[in-house]
Amino acid sequence: MEAIAMVLVLLLCSSSTGVNCDSSRRAEGSSTDITTQVALGLTVALVLALAFAWRQAQEIKRLKKSGSLSPGRVQDAGGGSRTAASMTPAEKAQEKARLQTLVKQFAKDAVKGIDVSVIDPTDGSTADNVFLMDGYLKSFQLRGEDGKKTDSCAVTDVVSVWKNQQVAEKLPSLSAETTTSRCVGLQLGEGDNQREVFLFFDSEYNRDVFYTCIKILRLSTSLPRSGETGETG
Repeated sequence: MEAIAMVLVLLLCSSSTGVNCDSSRRAEGSSTDITTQVALGLTVALVLALAFAWRQAQEIKRLKKSGSLSPGRVQDAGGGSRTAASMTPAEKAQEKARLQTLVKQFAKDAVKGIDVSVIDPTDGSTADNVFLMDGYLKSFQLRGEDGKKTDSCAVTDVVSVWKNQQVAEKLPSLSAETTTSRCVGLQLGEGDNQREVFLFFDSEYNRDVFYTCIKILRLSTSLPRSGETGETG
């Protein structure tokens, strides 16, 4: 718990510092912009801290269950072996910095709007859309070229996130190269409100960034739910 608390404090401090610098450079901006930046920075910091703690706890639980967790050693999520501290301080700092940079940039881009194409699973046709998130990273919406909303969803209602072969199996009419390298699939809602959305990106890198960050956000929102273990997709 002390390690988790330290991660949270470090993330909050570093995120707040970055926000203050941005705010100083934009001193002529409105107070609303500054408030949004502060909220965004704190939200990203909390998301990263929770995601880090969740990933570590789930990996330890999995290894204990399989009987492969030997005293004094922990295997990280990437498959590598670590000492009881899981990673060295330098490795922890490097991983924290990498994730922080990735999610903070994604958050800024998502609030401004990310260009994507929505794939129609029935015929494979695409429609240009903009993926937008609110300043607290709690919900998102898709807007078409005419600016009209085509879909919206709370992050808590994202049931599954797919890529690669999982997407290819759901979109058999498209080429495997297209679906496995530049697409992300989302299952949104449940019951009568359940639907699947498939997004096409301009590069594999942007697809991977979106996939990683949406998974992190989804995990962070699912942490408070009692009795939930692991990922659904």
